[in-house]
Amino acid sequence: MNQRVNQTFAQVNPRVEFEGIRGESLCTLKPPPDPKLKRIFDEAGIEGIQYKNGVPDFSPVLKAQLEIDHMLGGNGKRGTDVRRANFAQVN
Repeated sequence: MNQRVNQTFAQVNPRVEFEGIRGESLCTLKPPPDPKLKRIFDEAGIEGIQYKNGVPDFSPVLKAQLEIDHMLGGNGKRGTDVRRANFAQVN
């Protein structure tokens, strides 16, 4: 779980903050909020995105859902290459 939490927004961040433990609580917008994100949150009737075990729950703002049959992973240059491959599968 610690690895997932390390991929969440940092505690010191100019745009968002966790209301409790990083990666285990509601992540909200700091003032002044990003207007596009604020509109999305307002339309969904939420204050922020809930995190559990370092994983965000985007279901309140979900517009579509898709599966990638062979999701790839990697770091560094390989990470860039596999991200491109993953996006190509989605398109």
